Amino acid sequence: MAFCFLDKCYSSGLYFGYMKMPRVGDVVYSNFHKWGMLIGGAVLMVVFRPWNYQVIFDRETFAAVAFIILFGTMAGFSMYLTGVKMIGSVKASLVSCVEPVASMVLTAVWMKVSFTTPDLIGTLFVIATIIILAVPTKKRQK
Repeated sequence: MAFCFLDKCYSSGLYFGYMKMPRVGDVVYSNFHKWGMLIGGAVLMVVFRPWNYQVIFDRETFAAVAFIILFGTMAGFSMYLTGVKMIGSVKASLVSCVEPVASMVLTAVWMKVSFTTPDLIGTLFVIATIIILAVPTKKRQK
């Protein structure tokens, strides 16, 4: 539980002091993230009732949770923010739009999953949306 708490504190900018978070107007974006995680966790706790599950905390469980927190969340979030700082928010948002397509391709290659026609049509829609967003629009001059 302590690792999960540190994980959420890190991703909301509270870990190792206050990190500079993106701003939307005068509102610090991390406030939305903190409240969203709190409300989402409370709702999911009521829905899934984690107190009904028997969990065995051995070395393997501890190592798996630590790995997910350190590499899956903390490292990934840090690398994402570093990438946004390096390439800018517009390009980063376009690159992040490719994530569903990349995960589908990796799933097909790595896990040998075959996809149906609706999956491929959805992929084409995602790619078309990325292309539409990437094409610069011309401003009308009067």
